[in-house]
Amino acid sequence: MNIALIATNDEPLSADIIAFVAASEWDAPRFERWQLAASVCCGEQALPQLEEHWQRTRPEIVIFPAGITGDELATRLAWRTGGVSVCQAQAWHSATRCVSKAVYGNALTARLAVAASPLCLSVARAGSRPSGAAGPQIDGEDAIPVGPLPEGLQLLSETRREEIQPLSQARRVVAFGQGGECLSEDEMKALAKSLGAEAGYTRQRVMLGGVDDARMIGVSGQMLAPELCIIAGASGAAAFSAGIAQSQFIVAINTDADAPLFAQADVGIVDDGLAVLRALAALS
Repeated sequence: MNIALIATNDEPLSADIIAFVAASEWDAPRFERWQLAASVCCGEQALPQLEEHWQRTRPEIVIFPAGITGDELATRLAWRTGGVSVCQAQAWHSATRCVSKAVYGNALTARLAVAASPLCLSVARAGSRPSGAAGPQIDGEDAIPVGPLPEGLQLLSETRREEIQPLSQARRVVAFGQGGECLSEDEMKALAKSLGAEAGYTRQRVMLGGVDDARMIGVSGQMLAPELCIIAGASGAAAFSAGIAQSQFIVAINTDADAPLFAQADVGIVDDGLAVLRALAALS
């Protein structure tokens, strides 16, 4: 089975793709890396070249990095080549020719049977490279040129994704619930920073006002996959819990021992969230 792994110009192979390959079941795979020569602002800059390269090499699966651009390229390349696409995929299963992905706000995992070729995937966020995963053995490499913007389009400015979604690449996140109402946003950010983390908020905390709604976590905000997520003063509503479900390690702090969030946590602390965070910061 030939598999093409798409790499961007600033990252030889993303941690998300490495995690996807490690989580998947393969049957005699042969991995090729297709390196995009430059960043892509819109699909038309790379789609013709990707389609032409696929016509020459015919891999059965083409895997794109996580994110909006990966979703777009996977979907549109599948349409161009008569294949099928799945976005935000978690794993591939060769024996059953199925793709796993989270559905219903990460509440369930679905297995989707693949009946066409090629299969164009974008992978789900995985936070970081899984422990012990060195990445797949690459048997071939090709450079994919990136064309100019289509006629009629002009790039006026660029904004990094981290500026629009400040938690998207954070390795550590401290999520404040209604228990953080007594703190200003600057105080919450400073407390999170003392722990080497970014501050995020539940929907309930955002509704109280005074914080950046771009840092809201959950189905109606950002879906995260940090290495460490500390939640202080949140009960664990389903929409919020879906937003942190892909975290590698979750610490929940709440004064209510019966808070639903404890069922999702790796470590639970029954105490005042702010007091615990301050104590942890003092130890840092």
